[in-house]
Amino acid sequence: MAEHSEITQTPNHNQPFSNVLTQLPAKFQIKNSPFYQPLFQIVSFLGIFVSLQTLYGLTSGTWFERLVIDDMTVKTAAQLIDWITPEVGIHAVGTHLSAFGGGINIANGCTGLEVMFMLLSAMVIAPLNRRAKLWGLLLGIPYIFILNQVRLIALFYTFRMNKPLFSSLHSTVAPILLVALTVLFFAYWLSRHQQYVSTP
Repeated sequence: MAEHSEITQTPNHNQPFSNVLTQLPAKFQIKNSPFYQPLFQIVSFLGIFVSLQTLYGLTSGTWFERLVIDDMTVKTAAQLIDWITPEVGIHAVGTHLSAFGGGINIANGCTGLEVMFMLLSAMVIAPLNRRAKLWGLLLGIPYIFILNQVRLIALFYTFRMNKPLFSSLHSTVAPILLVALTVLFFAYWLSRHQQYVSTP
């Protein structure tokens, strides 16, 4: 009488967890989820943006912060205002745009740096090759700088001529407009360079 032997496979408790995940059915694997890619991009964007903000925050009170605010932002705006209306007698005094009849103070949130960080974070995770990303930043950062200078000049004149309007322009309209125009630039850059989409 023939004997039948049954072979059973005992579970390997030493099997790495990563191997267990790869043996799951495709529909249960995280990377096959339709939400994985957009979720990964959102987390990456926020991680890069927060890191840049944190690093800049560490420069508070240093020569770098003074370079960004006093020299690059305030002095540039003062020179432009003096060119437009020399009779105003504008002076860049530290973080202040000072002039007879009223001026404004330029704080960290008025430098446009946060929006530049936003564009940089978006470019890093964008599905473009390095060349397209680099050119996008080389054009996008000066674009934001110019937009922010226009914003500061508009705020300076508005403060002198219409203080109630200045409040809403400073706190709501101008920041939203700056972000919106930056998003439009990024969207245009993506559509313009679709042929340069990076491949895995």
